Amino acid sequence: MPTDILFIPDCHIGFMGDRPIHDDQAMDKVWAYAAAKKPRTIVILGDFLDLAGFGSYTTHPDLRNQVTRAIQTAYDRLHALRKRCPASDIYYLEGNHEHRINRYLCDNAPEAANIRAANSDVDIWSLRNLLHLDSLRIHYHGPYKTHLWLDGIRVLHGELLGRTAGDTASKMLKAYGESSVCGHTHRLELGFKTQYFAEGPRLTWAMSCGTLARLDGVVPGSHYPDWQQGFATLEDGAPRLHPI
Repeated sequence: MPTDILFIPDCHIGFMGDRPIHDDQAMDKVWAYAAAKKPRTIVILGDFLDLAGFGSYTTHPDLRNQVTRAIQTAYDRLHALRKRCPASDIYYLEGNHEHRINRYLCDNAPEAANIRAANSDVDIWSLRNLLHLDSLRIHYHGPYKTHLWLDGIRVLHGELLGRTAGDTASKMLKAYGESSVCGHTHRLELGFKTQYFAEGPRLTWAMSCGTLARLDGVVPGSHYPDWQQGFATLEDGAPRLHPI
């Protein structure tokens, strides 16, 4: 069965010294899936980059001066994805980690936050510019917390973070009137709810799509996280989780 939409969750591309924060092997599996299935639409759900050096907390010294390397790695990954899926519509949602750049500039160098080159409508410091998203035909969807609707489904990075397994999907089912997909939590969750209307019952679902970051404590702030690697798809209208 063809895949209508492929949802790529938080990769957190970045480095701590020579160690990647992202999991290359997990990402390779998703890229191979995309190459085989050629989805009609691909959605990167945000936090594709980690950008620890722009974070508001004190970071390990090995996380500093890694931004250029991370941006090059992210571009190489996006270029490879586009090469494998030349006809797919690709969307890149801004996550809270991508938002770190603009927040940092607004706090520390506000005159530089929205600066543009002559005859350009793209901010110099935006990921749309830094990752050459226009040339890759990738739609950058922001700012952070802006939702995207595809085929009647609400797609977002993630705002209703639950504390334990299943909580996020449950909160989304209560908050939204339509089926919804998110990243952010790094957990694999899928829940269903039947709602009743004048025209009859309607089945809605909510899905959290996991992560492609490492699970061995290298990601800042994590030691024994309740995270699961995986990704998600929509196939003929049916949501599906793919654990890795």
